[in-house]
Amino acid sequence: QVSAILTVESELQTIAAAVREITDLNQEMESAANEQSDVSESINHNVIEISRSAEQTSGDAKETARIAGDLLAMAETLRKTIEQFRLSQERRH
Repeated sequence: QVSAILTVESELQTIAAAVREITDLNQEMESAANEQSDVSESINHNVIEISRSAEQTSGDAKETARIAGDLLAMAETLRKTIEQFRLSQERRH
């Protein structure tokens, strides 16, 4: 009987150790899952910020193109004005 009790006690200790190991592994898995969730949230936030930045950059590029077009039109007007001034000066001489 004593040896049977010792065997059962040993088995229960083995089971208890296995339960502790499973508990530790579960805690590690929970921690890893929380980390993954945090990383996923961070990635999602970064993707949203990149999208916003891309939209802003697109808007800025359109505005720059519009301004460039305005400058081109002004340059053409200035060129024509200078050409008229030259012709006027040539006629006087």
